Amino acid sequence: MASLTPGNVSGKYTLNKTLSNNMGELLRIQNVGWAVRKVITSAPVALTVTHDKSSFNAVADVAGIPGSENYRRLDGTYTKEKHPILGLINKRAENAVLADMTEEHLKDAWKGLDPSTKLVLTSFESVNDGWKTIEIVTVQDLDGQVRLVMYCLGRNDKAEIVASRMVYDKVDI
Repeated sequence: MASLTPGNVSGKYTLNKTLSNNMGELLRIQNVGWAVRKVITSAPVALTVTHDKSSFNAVADVAGIPGSENYRRLDGTYTKEKHPILGLINKRAENAVLADMTEEHLKDAWKGLDPSTKLVLTSFESVNDGWKTIEIVTVQDLDGQVRLVMYCLGRNDKAEIVASRMVYDKVDI
């Protein structure tokens, strides 16, 4: 199995629910309905990632049902898309370094890494529902294994803030 690096996290993964935070609260402030939240938080999640210097693409499958493709150009420009779960969103992706971060929870993505390491930062913002989520994609040694980790910080128009961490185990293929 190829080793994971912050510059290339391409591969197939499964969500490690033991090491991850429950995503239910983050999904709630993103106005995802109760039934959909319950399915996402209780079912197995698989993630297929393709990553290079200019793009990051993630396809999530929940309970074996193929999910949405989330393609991100790492050029800092906004794109608008209709997401099957989140609705109409604007998103922007780029590479970021620790000095770009102001939120403590997001700074955790650089634990064990040089502060100048470039990580994928994506901002998702609802066009209609008043929420915004920032996600940082990194690799970290957790329990003696290097894993894909996504740190998320979400805010809604009610001033609620939710921090979440999703940890993924690489699947040998």
